Amino acid sequence: MTNLVINDEVTNYNLCSDWILNPARRNKYLRDEIYCQIIKQLTNNPEQSSATRGWVLLALLTALTTPTKELMDECLLFCQGSPHPLARDCEKNLNRKRLRGGCRLYSCHYLEHEMVSRQQPNIRVQIYLPNQSVQTLEVTSHTQISQMKREVAVRLHLKSINEYSIFLSSNDRVYCLSDKSFYFDCLSHAEVYWFKTGRRSGPSKQGSGPMVVMLKKIWVNGQPDLDPIADEVFHYCQEMPNYMRGYHQTSVDRLPRLAALVYRAQYGMDDKALTRFKEVASRILPLNVLDSLKEADLQKAIQEELESIKTMTSAQAKAAFLTELSRHTTYGAVFFEVRQRYVKSLPKNCLIAINYLGVHIIDQKSKELIKTFEFYMIPNWAYDDMSFTFIISDGGTWKLLVETNVGHNIDDLMMSYVAWIMNYQMRKKHGFVGTAVGESIC
Repeated sequence: MTNLVINDEVTNYNLCSDWILNPARRNKYLRDEIYCQIIKQLTNNPEQSSATRGWVLLALLTALTTPTKELMDECLLFCQGSPHPLARDCEKNLNRKRLRGGCRLYSCHYLEHEMVSRQQPNIRVQIYLPNQSVQTLEVTSHTQISQMKREVAVRLHLKSINEYSIFLSSNDRVYCLSDKSFYFDCLSHAEVYWFKTGRRSGPSKQGSGPMVVMLKKIWVNGQPDLDPIADEVFHYCQEMPNYMRGYHQTSVDRLPRLAALVYRAQYGMDDKALTRFKEVASRILPLNVLDSLKEADLQKAIQEELESIKTMTSAQAKAAFLTELSRHTTYGAVFFEVRQRYVKSLPKNCLIAINYLGVHIIDQKSKELIKTFEFYMIPNWAYDDMSFTFIISDGGTWKLLVETNVGHNIDDLMMSYVAWIMNYQMRKKHGFVGTAVGESIC
C-alpha cells in the first residue's frame, strides 16, 4: 500500500476517495477489479502499517458498495478468515449491503474516513432542537436520516415523527435532508452543492461546519395539548419568532393576553420584571407594537391579564399561548418575505405563508391576509436561485412570480404538504394496505 510516491500535499483521504472509492462507486466493471486488488495486497502482507491501511480502504469500500454476486462469497470468506479488527466491520458491511442492496451516492466523507482510520465504531453528532437543547447521536456509515429522526423522537417520547425533519444550517441558509439519505452522503452533498466548501479541502475548522437541526416541518398533528412534549420543545419555540416579528395579524384586544402568556412562559411567577416594562416589552410584544399603542395603557392591560393567570405555570402558559395562536389562519405557517412586481392587485412587498391550509399571500406592511390558495389550486411551480413561480388555477390559470433566494425551501415545503395530503387521501381509500415510509408512499 506504499508503492506510489505522492506529493505531500495530497492527503490519504484524497487518494482513497479520488483514485479508488469514487471509481468503484461509479463503474460496476471496475468494482470487482478494485476488490480483487485490495484483497491481493492484504493477502500475506508482512508489513503491519501497510495491511492496516489496506483494511481501512476495504472497510470504506464495503460501506459504499458491494462486489458482484460471483465475488461476494469470496470476499466474505476472506474477511471471516482474517484476525484483523476491521475484518469484522467489512463482513458486517457486506452482509448489510447484501440484504439492502444499493450503492452510496457519494464517496466516503472525510469524517467517515477519519472514523474508520481510527477504528472507531461511530462518531457523535449533535442535533440542536428549537428549545436550545441538544441530542447527541452515534452515527455510523450506514446511518440514515430517518434513523436519526426516529432516535430523537424516541428519546423525547414524541407521539409522532412523520411531520418532523432534520436540516443542515450554515450562514443563514437552511436545507432539509431526505429521510432516505445516508447522513454522510448528506454532508458530502451539502459541501459540494449547498455550502460550496469543496470536499478536497478536508476537515474544516472546529465549529465552522453546518449545524444539524431538527424542526417540525409540516404542521399536521400540531394542535395544542395534543402532544405536550412537542408543544414544549418544538411548537412554542418555532411559533415565538413568527409572533415576535408580527407576522400573525393579531387584534389590539388580544395583544395583552398573548403578551401576558409569553411573559409567564419566560419569567415564570416573577412579576417584578414587568416594572422594567421598556426592557421587557421587546421580549413579549411583536415588533413595532409600541409605536402605535400607548405604553402606559398597554402595561396596565398586561398586568391585569397577568393577575388573571397568576396560578399558571410556565408550561401551561406556553400551551395557552399556542391555543390563542391556533385561532389564526396562519398558525403553524412558515413565512417568507418576498417581493413581486407583476400582479398589480398585490402589494410589492408580500409575505408568503405556507401551512396545512395552503399558501397565504399577506401584505408585509399591514399583515392583512389578502388571499389563500389551497394546494389543489397550485398544480405546478418552479424556482431558481433568485425567484419562485406559482402556477395558480382559481377559475383561470395565471402565474405569480416572486423574488426570493430561498426558493428551495418553498419548494421543499410545498412538496412535503402535497405528499402528506396524497398519503392521507390514499389511506382513506377502501382496501389500502400501504404504510407511509419517509415523506411519501406515492
